[in-house]
Amino acid sequence: MITQRFEDPIFAAIEAHRKAFFECEEYGTDENIVRLSDIEKEALIALLDQAPTTIAGVAALSRYSAELTALFSRTGWDRPVTHSDDGQRSMDWSYYIHRNIADAVVKLTAAA
Repeated sequence: MITQRFEDPIFAAIEAHRKAFFECEEYGTDENIVRLSDIEKEALIALLDQAPTTIAGVAALSRYSAELTALFSRTGWDRPVTHSDDGQRSMDWSYYIHRNIADAVVKLTAAA
């Protein structure tokens, strides 16, 4: 598992977003909330742009998606992201995670 963590960039993307999210939630004040929110949003977009490359990464992203659902629901934060096929339309962040998980499973099982 440790080797897979270093091989699969999804682990770094998950940790970067988790850190940005909790820093925004914990240290976000009137003076710096915009800056911290921008950092969190950038980390979320980087996460959504990264597909897992290992089965361990697929499992980690799936678990993190469940964690994010609970965190975003608890905080009331809305996270629409511009759809890659239509810049005028937004999709919920979970659309991209589910798509990346499905694509990774197809790719990994085809290679096996």
